[in-house]
Amino acid sequence: MDATSQRLVCEPLKRGGRHCLFHACLFCVKPAVLGDAIIVFLDLETTGLSVLTDHIVEIGCVDAKGVVFTTVVNPLVMSSGPAVHGISDAELLEGPTFDMVFPRFVYVLESLVDNAFSTDEEDSSIELPEQPTLPHMRTESPEILVVVHKGIKIDFPFLLSECYRARLPLDFFAKLKYVDTLSIVRAVDGHLFGGCMKLQCMLLHLGERGEGTGLRAHRALDDAIVLKDVVNNIAHRLGVSTNSLLSVFSHELNLGASVAHLSSIV
Repeated sequence: MDATSQRLVCEPLKRGGRHCLFHACLFCVKPAVLGDAIIVFLDLETTGLSVLTDHIVEIGCVDAKGVVFTTVVNPLVMSSGPAVHGISDAELLEGPTFDMVFPRFVYVLESLVDNAFSTDEEDSSIELPEQPTLPHMRTESPEILVVVHKGIKIDFPFLLSECYRARLPLDFFAKLKYVDTLSIVRAVDGHLFGGCMKLQCMLLHLGERGEGTGLRAHRALDDAIVLKDVVNNIAHRLGVSTNSLLSVFSHELNLGASVAHLSSIV
């Protein structure tokens, strides 16, 4: 580990936290009981790996029916040196900031719930307002399951940390259910995908069956589509539905514990 990596790992301790970055639990979860759920496959691109100091630069998601949401996010402070995400500064500068993006993301998830009850099967599109606001979130709604590869350690904490730093309401996180597909890949026979747990490597073993074949690596929406293909493929090989597979690995968030950890180190 180089000196820069060591500084990042020790940063929570320097800020008064009780754990280093490797052992700090910024997204505290427990197993959840999942019924029928709206499944959303999500991916993020970020300026780096530190959930404390780096920022989200792209959000992409796709639901089980193919409805998509994607946007770049202006991090305000651009990365110094080669960008790990590969998105140009010019493209990021044209994007909205996170405090504008997150309410739009929430609105899309809420709209998926509305569409699930709609009797109009001919139009399942989502018309996004210019700038939705967070207070419109429901108090009761069908479950939304957010599925991310390596989500517990990276993507979910990033979203929570960005909201915390932007002083956005966090209650919405407690209403969702979560699956980290890394747990699924570890549980099934690794040889199904050549023994590699990276999305693009697993995609190579899908052949022509996957919708994600030929998509760009390391763009959020493309990786979300690849994740959807991989999960559906695993469920197909196991002879179960995608919902049944994901329900075994679903979690819910302990928001209070997560915020306590965040407040001590952010």
